[in-house]
Amino acid sequence: MVATPETRDGAVARHTLYNVLGQGLPLLVALAAVPVLLRGLGEAGFGILALVWTLVTLLGEVGVARAGTRFAAAALGAGRPGQVAGIMKVTLRAQLVLGVVLGGGLAALSPWLAEGVFSVGPELRGDAVTSFTLVALFLPVLALGAGYRGLLEAAHRFGALNAIRFVGTTLVYLAPVAALWAGAPLPWLVASVLGARGLMVVAFRVAGRDLTAHADPGDPVPMKEILGFGGWAAVSTVVSPVLVALDRVLLGARAGVGAVGVYAAPYELATRVLLVPGALSATLFPSLSVLDGKGDQEERARLARRATGAIALLVAPVMLVFVVGADPLVRLWLGAEYASGAATVLRLLAPGVLVNALALVPFTLLQAMGRADLPARFHMVELPLHAALTWVLVGRWGSAGAAAAWTIRAALDAALLFGAAALATRARRDA
Repeated sequence: MVATPETRDGAVARHTLYNVLGQGLPLLVALAAVPVLLRGLGEAGFGILALVWTLVTLLGEVGVARAGTRFAAAALGAGRPGQVAGIMKVTLRAQLVLGVVLGGGLAALSPWLAEGVFSVGPELRGDAVTSFTLVALFLPVLALGAGYRGLLEAAHRFGALNAIRFVGTTLVYLAPVAALWAGAPLPWLVASVLGARGLMVVAFRVAGRDLTAHADPGDPVPMKEILGFGGWAAVSTVVSPVLVALDRVLLGARAGVGAVGVYAAPYELATRVLLVPGALSATLFPSLSVLDGKGDQEERARLARRATGAIALLVAPVMLVFVVGADPLVRLWLGAEYASGAATVLRLLAPGVLVNALALVPFTLLQAMGRADLPARFHMVELPLHAALTWVLVGRWGSAGAAAAWTIRAALDAALLFGAAALATRARRDA
């Protein structure tokens, strides 16, 4: 019998700690690996690898996996574990279809992306096309992996999930360094990253297979609701990462992949601080979904308030350090030749990272309440505005303009999400 997931503060804190360790410890490897890869590949080569990381993160999360997590957690909270198998069957089929479609699209667009969008020089253009094509071929596997991981989150199996994540993410950074030292060309570095991610997918599947072993044919699966929620969640999984990554894409289009290589390092440093609020959000979503399944509105609201306060206390001091100490931090990490431009980027990104971290709570709350449509609508409105602003500011100030546009967009998004969450909570309470 599958146990109902715990939603008490102690359980949420423990699972968040698991998430922090599972994602955070490999970042110690990343801090050492990024300078090695930057110097070994050069700005343009590292820029391509950074774009591959972005594509894997961006496209690997696309789909309805969020719906699987939400409805599986709600079923477990309502005492209907036999419904989980049917929920995941619907979810994984949709994920696979989306992965194939997106992979085919990326494969077809790879030559155009390399030459027309990112302006890769002739000496690296072939490697760039091959790298993007490898990502395209692997997207169906990544899409299924998102579904399997979401099932573990729904059941609050964060211990197993993060043991897998720790090993796999460490390999994601170590494998390309090892390939670089072995003298392998860039596409082999990309293949090593994808291989590490593939091992994670297999492990996620094995760790959660018992959760779908006992289906209850008499417990109908809300397919229409899953696909409806999943459709809006898929919009967010498409548009939200695009919003987050658009700075690097447009920077590469206007200033070349070399500019992306310089920008990517401070961006990685600043946004890696989102590890803790992201870990809390990953725990919060199934917990809030369980409470929604139970109909416990007061506990759901209390948990969201406590999460917002915790994120503010944890992230704000770090962002202040980045603003005040950007120059010595970048000089120590990357060297004096990157200090000036990269420090400005770090300083401008810090406020945006703070508001982006805080916005994770209302975003998670709205989706746990079944209102995935609201964040998705906001993101669709923000996308053209952010694209236009980024294009203008990058044209004027290069990397600094990209960072400023990212922060402005994050502030707008946070304001919309907090307002919508307050209204949705009040409406649910008055109903």
